[in-house]
Amino acid sequence: MVSFDNLPNSVLIVIEIITLEGWTDIMYAVRQANGGSQVYDAFFIVLVTFGAFFVLNLVTASQFSIWQF
Repeated sequence: MVSFDNLPNSVLIVIEIITLEGWTDIMYAVRQANGGSQVYDAFFIVLVTFGAFFVLNLVTASQFSIWQF
């Protein structure tokens, strides 16, 4: 179920998008529910680009640097 109505559900969906697990299905569901605006597509593309390629790598690098001590 895709819903940005409450904070816990929204955070769970954003984490799912950042981990790249089925983010296209969520994007298509949001597009279908909101009339197919390209603003939503831009949101998902920016979230995947920034989240998956920057934040996820940053978290992984920080975990490895902590475990080296």
